[in-house]
Amino acid sequence: DTVTQVTKDHSLVQLMIDTGRITPEEAKTHPDKNIITRAVGIENFVDIDIEIVDISAEDKLLLCTDGLSGAVENNDILSIVKEYNEVSAEKLIEKAIENGSRDNITAVIVDSVIEGE
Repeated sequence: DTVTQVTKDHSLVQLMIDTGRITPEEAKTHPDKNIITRAVGIENFVDIDIEIVDISAEDKLLLCTDGLSGAVENNDILSIVKEYNEVSAEKLIEKAIENGSRDNITAVIVDSVIEGE
């Protein structure tokens, strides 16, 4: 019954949040919010983040771009995933567009599978 963001954007604005220069609320409208600090294909080597996350059988994982996460509030994400289940990724994309996202929007919902269950 909660939404937890596991990863962080690799952006100039996220660095500003992490160093306390701006608040997450200020980041939403910051003019440099789309300046990225990591990208695949620019250099021969890309520094990657690896997160180990404990999940349970009823958890769902949302893999999405900031075109969605930046445009749809966590409470709306939770409501949509609960209500629409099988088509929730499509509904989340529709909500991001409705909310005026100006970035690319990609979403995949993964139902967790616990080995042995």
